[in-house]
Amino acid sequence: MASLGPGSGSGISLPGMLDMMHDINDKLSETKGAIGLIEKTLGKLGYNVGEGSGRVSCNQETCISALQVEKLKQMVAEKEKVLLEKDQEIIGLRRQVLGLQARPTLTQSEADDVEMQPTVERPATPEASSSHHVHRPLSPVDSVTIGEDDDGTQTLDLPKPSLVTTDLRTLNRPTVLPEWSSLEPCFMTTKKTFALDIPTGIVSQSEPMYCYQGLLWHTAETRDHAYLIRPQSLFNPLQLDRDLQWTANTELDGIVGHVREVFYPEDGSGCDVRYAGTYRFLETVELLPSDHDMIPEKLLGKIRSSGLAVDGSALSTKLRSKAFKNIHTQYQAGNKMLVCLVMQCIGFNKRLYEDLMLLQGPKRGKRMAKAASKELSKKRKLVEDDEARSRKRMTKVSTFL
Repeated sequence: MASLGPGSGSGISLPGMLDMMHDINDKLSETKGAIGLIEKTLGKLGYNVGEGSGRVSCNQETCISALQVEKLKQMVAEKEKVLLEKDQEIIGLRRQVLGLQARPTLTQSEADDVEMQPTVERPATPEASSSHHVHRPLSPVDSVTIGEDDDGTQTLDLPKPSLVTTDLRTLNRPTVLPEWSSLEPCFMTTKKTFALDIPTGIVSQSEPMYCYQGLLWHTAETRDHAYLIRPQSLFNPLQLDRDLQWTANTELDGIVGHVREVFYPEDGSGCDVRYAGTYRFLETVELLPSDHDMIPEKLLGKIRSSGLAVDGSALSTKLRSKAFKNIHTQYQAGNKMLVCLVMQCIGFNKRLYEDLMLLQGPKRGKRMAKAASKELSKKRKLVEDDEARSRKRMTKVSTFL
């Protein structure tokens, strides 16, 4: 990890600096708590600290309470000085952190340069490699991709679901697979617009498929074969006939035996999309309730909720809440099932990936520059807020002195 470098005034690494900030914040909390107790005591003694009054309602030479007030006043002033010092330390550290990140990952001028590159439209014949085992390096970004809007990813070695007959450990793996750390999201899309967002001019050997809630990789190390979990039934709360509210989910019907170019959302964001590779679908089976433990809890909830047959945003808050409650109740009671699609990785279409990256490069570059600029603005705002609080505290301290 690089240190702050010349001009920073410190050789502390960024993680070390962040640890210091956490420690200082903890001390600030303790000091603020002590001040709170002191001010509470002062209030009981008839002294209004908030107004900065130095007068007491009795003779200071004979009244014990008056003597306590004077002592507590000094303690408050000392604690306020400590807070002021810690505030200044935090401001200094945040400024150094800000200096480390002052330059966006991709500047606007660089993004404009990317846009000058020509787009590619060529009828390429994709190459899908197949055959024997190869160690596939683990991506630092994601090994098990969690569903949309998740705040992180998890690394899991998944057991074989009870009713799955295929042993993924015995399947052949492609001989040539890229290092996941070298791959990037190749375009942006959503569940609703995926079919429209695939750029024109891209030719692939098989149809694209978007696993919008992510994949569960069989093992974190090899990260090739995978499971896709979907609800077996869909619930329509707008259907008045209760017997017709639940219908079969047909999205995976007829897919076994076919091959698809598989995409999934990066980090569960549901926006930046990664290309996983070329996959053959081997079987679909029901998951027993005991198999649900293999699915991260947050993803499990999202998969069940995706069984809503209508657009949730079109429902009233009350009806939507009632619908989701109904869905989860049915699963908890064991009345509804999830299905597992077993996916074998048979290759990686490098031409498809490169074409997508080239076509989407200008848009992605501009968006990265905009995101970096926005993040930098947030950090600057934090520093400005810290400075404002410090000035306010300095004014307050001066009233005690």
